[in-house]
Amino acid sequence: TLFARSRPLLERNSQTMMANNTNFSSSILDRIIFRAVQPTDIPRCYQIESASYPEDEAASKSTLQYRQHHAAPFFRCAFLIDNGGSTSHTDISNGNMGGMGSPSIGGTTSTSSSISRPVKSTPMNLTQTLKGRIIGYICSTRCSSFTEEAMKSHDATGKILGIHSVVVEEKYRNSGVASAMMKDYLSAMERLNSKEGILKVKMDKIVLIAKKNLLAFYVRNGFRAMGISSIVHGKEQWFELERDLPTDEDANKHKCFLLDSFADVDKEGSG
Repeated sequence: TLFARSRPLLERNSQTMMANNTNFSSSILDRIIFRAVQPTDIPRCYQIESASYPEDEAASKSTLQYRQHHAAPFFRCAFLIDNGGSTSHTDISNGNMGGMGSPSIGGTTSTSSSISRPVKSTPMNLTQTLKGRIIGYICSTRCSSFTEEAMKSHDATGKILGIHSVVVEEKYRNSGVASAMMKDYLSAMERLNSKEGILKVKMDKIVLIAKKNLLAFYVRNGFRAMGISSIVHGKEQWFELERDLPTDEDANKHKCFLLDSFADVDKEGSG
């Protein structure tokens, strides 16, 4: 089913869990790069998708292929570099991988200009081929109206960017990956939408729908909760959220302040 919804199984707010996972989280985030999803990444993305959601919610492989082919700039992933550049998929959480993935699925990537790194990450030689695996992704398509029907296809001139999926592989959740991935995604979309960006027709805003328990996450990332969505999917309610994209006009605006040098702060109405 194609819904313009967010499906992020994200980090919880438990202080105890955060304390226990501090070292693990730091190790993960230091080894993540963010880049555009390539056609050869789709099997790995579909693997995460199908393992994370019920069959009636998960996107099909052909749907992911469509989004990557027609809306490639809006399909980005978090790529975890293997320890020591190993070609094997090391399970850094020391848990059972359960057969998740093989070296032929998302096993290697070549660096490109689309790569970005977390702000506090260590320097990296971007001339090398990096070994690792995709552990999460965000994909979106453009549309002219935020409706279920409009979200079924990609409109290259649409003013609205609708997020379909925000997903992190289960064993890497609760470690800050989703937050870092969303921060990178929003920055990438703002660059695309800037005067120097590649988009001929600029976008006005980013939209999605999410369940109640995830509203705080999106509000922290600059989204506004607009109310209950008209989209009905399953037994739970969905809420619409949106985030305006900066425009060239916004960049040219300067804040102005009016000062009264004769005002007396101790006298009401004097300034």
